[in-house]
Amino acid sequence: MQRPHRPTPEEKYLEKKRAELAVLENRLADRELELETLRGGLMAFEKHYQAVMNEKYAQLDALYAQIYELLPLRSDPSASQGSEQEKAAAKPQATAAPSPRRPRPKNLPPRPPAPPAPPQPEFNPAEMLKRLYRDVAKALHPDFAEGDDNRQHRHQFMIRANEAYEASDEKKLLAILQEWEHHPESVRGSGAGVDLVRCIRKIDWCELRMVQIDADIQQLQASPTFNMKLMADEAAQFERDLLGEMTQRLDEEIAAATAQLEDLKSRQPPAVLAPPAPASEEQQPTPPTEACPPNGG
Repeated sequence: MQRPHRPTPEEKYLEKKRAELAVLENRLADRELELETLRGGLMAFEKHYQAVMNEKYAQLDALYAQIYELLPLRSDPSASQGSEQEKAAAKPQATAAPSPRRPRPKNLPPRPPAPPAPPQPEFNPAEMLKRLYRDVAKALHPDFAEGDDNRQHRHQFMIRANEAYEASDEKKLLAILQEWEHHPESVRGSGAGVDLVRCIRKIDWCELRMVQIDADIQQLQASPTFNMKLMADEAAQFERDLLGEMTQRLDEEIAAATAQLEDLKSRQPPAVLAPPAPASEEQQPTPPTEACPPNGG
């Protein structure tokens, strides 16, 4: 007769922790969905906002730039006269012949050669960084994996560790090692005791991930894009199109700026054409010669 299996204390506690982990994983999945939905909605709204508004703002900026160039000529005549006097005073200097370049004396020593380009920095990690990287490699190298899932986790950690090592980032490399030491996949072996440790570490990882998700959501909700989208959603409840209203106001500003620019252009004095340069003696046409009458005529 087979003896009934009596669960050990570790197995009882493991079942309790697995139930706790299942509830926590469901909550984590909901929070992950909430975060990605919020991020995706903000990205879509920002893309739509840029498609609608960026062209309008660029058009308005171009009009204001042209108005700024013409406005001083109309609003400040004294400044215009001063600028014309400055141009007239600077004209002889601009048209004057450049001063001849003095030759370099022959008795001076030769010029020193240009300094060589600095060599590219070589990768020379400190001994402490090397020892830390060896510890990381021994702890989480994919060759030490016990299965495909464990190997995949180790591979991802090694990619991050290699990037930190190549950047000589000792703090990041140490943080990766500590993260792996607390990761469920770092526990090796089998049995109720080992499974219990893995379950406890999964619970800890879920709780840490929940904290990170809360921080990410708060950061997104503090962004200007979230505030703009919130106002647009509130306006939509009252059958208003907030972006449409903003676009209409920009169109009115563009129309006003266009009218102002055309008015400024119409007030500009007409351009004075320079008289044509006199023809040179070589280019002057020769007067026609009269035919000489024949002798005796």
